[in-house]
Amino acid sequence: MSSPAPVIDAPGVRVYAGDCVDVMRALPECGIDAVLTDPPYGIRVMGEAWDAPGIVERTGRGRATSPMPQGIGGPRGGYRSEATEAGRYAQTAAANRAFQDWVSLWAGECMRLLKPGGYLLAFGGSRTVHRLAAGIEDAGAEIRDGIVWLNGEGFPKSLDVARAVGAHLGDTAPMSSATTAASAQWQGWGTSLKPAFELCVVARKPLAGTVAENVLSHGTGAMHIDACRIQQPGESDAGPGRWPTNVLLAEEAARALDYGAPESVSRRGKPRASKRPGDGWGMTFTGAEYDDRGGPSRFFPVCRYARKASSSERPTVGGVAHPTVKPLDLMRWLVRLVARRGATVLDPFAGSGTTLEACVIEGMDAIGIEKEESYMPLIEARLGKPVMQTLDLGGIA
Repeated sequence: MSSPAPVIDAPGVRVYAGDCVDVMRALPECGIDAVLTDPPYGIRVMGEAWDAPGIVERTGRGRATSPMPQGIGGPRGGYRSEATEAGRYAQTAAANRAFQDWVSLWAGECMRLLKPGGYLLAFGGSRTVHRLAAGIEDAGAEIRDGIVWLNGEGFPKSLDVARAVGAHLGDTAPMSSATTAASAQWQGWGTSLKPAFELCVVARKPLAGTVAENVLSHGTGAMHIDACRIQQPGESDAGPGRWPTNVLLAEEAARALDYGAPESVSRRGKPRASKRPGDGWGMTFTGAEYDDRGGPSRFFPVCRYARKASSSERPTVGGVAHPTVKPLDLMRWLVRLVARRGATVLDPFAGSGTTLEACVIEGMDAIGIEKEESYMPLIEARLGKPVMQTLDLGGIA
């Protein structure tokens, strides 16, 4: 299969238009160092039907034209099963299987393109992330971890149960009929919580040998811990910073965490041999000895200047804007964690191009794929912005 021509071909960045599976099939194997993406969650977002795009069409066509990959199966075959409803969280067995099979389809192509030990990081929604993780695992990846991004900016999509009861009983005028008593006992009840976090699945293509052998041969398989350590504002002499956590905070979440919490002090100390059971032979620990003080947020990376994503990070061209944009700081931290400068990073669901911009800033080559033609001007606008090099992911001062 001949390689398609990119619609955007700039120094260090290539963007392809089309279905990501079709485009990836035309790319050479083992040429990607890492994948960082925010794929459709299998739910309807802000009325946008693009979420979970083409699941019915692709699962039906793929099941008819392609054999089932070895090791992928499930109830009733479980491979590319048709979804009765696509583009929303249907809560049907068929739709759930189809979403997971669809994940395995594109993740399988990512596994083919990744070098041994290459990481795949993919965001998922709270209701479907288990299917995302299972689909990625079925594609041949190892699930290594999960990263939680706390943002607190979601909107609760909850049913007012009291009103629903009233409507069910024929109450068209609130508080004015005999059904009021029946509905009043359900006053204050709903059906969902306010979403305040998103999960990122951390997966890795199996290594070729040991970690040492893999990093020497392929330059992949490890996390750049020092590049993602948690620095405190104005404390450049306080050492390398804290070990990065698998929880990241938006600025608002950090302030909420610190609100009302007493200030604590961490003393400076030297690493010493651990005697605690389970720490492993030869391991060391330092405790909380970073010679700093402050609230609990200082123990976590904080994505500054992002209320989910700031207006400057949500490009609008011709009245078109992407409805679910991740903050640039967040994507920079993630890509820095799993790839070195000069590495090639793939985003098969490029959207408005946040991952691509993060790669440019971090000195990495980026390949993006986007199915929606209306998003291409957004990517061009984003990549045309001045490059911002500074990334401060310390706690709230």
